[in-house]
Amino acid sequence: MSVLPTTFVLLATLVGCTPMGTVSSTPTPEQRYESGQRYLSRGYYERALEQFSTLRNYYRDSVYGLRAELAIADVYYKQGEWDLARVSYDEFVRLHPTSEYLDYAVFRLGLTSYKKASIFADRDQTWTQVAVNVWTGFDVRFPESEYLEEVQEHLTLRQICVCGSEVYVSS
Repeated sequence: MSVLPTTFVLLATLVGCTPMGTVSSTPTPEQRYESGQRYLSRGYYERALEQFSTLRNYYRDSVYGLRAELAIADVYYKQGEWDLARVSYDEFVRLHPTSEYLDYAVFRLGLTSYKKASIFADRDQTWTQVAVNVWTGFDVRFPESEYLEEVQEHLTLRQICVCGSEVYVSS
């Protein structure tokens, strides 16, 4: 083998080209986020988690790193992993109290408890009370939120469950 082909391969590798002349590149944060969203919408949760975790770990200061944190919680939510989703949403709320996505995170945080709560008054209402606590004051904190109406509906239903449980227990 002559020196010229070896030098060409080495030079091509150093400048980011493959020997076939195509440019190799890593996906941008935006591309990685979009890819993760496509995987999520198609139900490929593990692949979505890979994309979002990479964004969260390597692009923490970018807007896509922030959105990836929420997307990871969304993956857990879609999988029905209420505890993992709750922890992820709660962490987002604690770490990013001024985020433009805070209302969404609080809304979904309450939903994770709502999903675990029993609808029967004679059952344990701990998760119902947690959901009520998360959503109490949502209208004051986020008066312009697109999730406000849904939160108020869920909150009313859960408050009725808590009251029904208290009546059941006291009788």
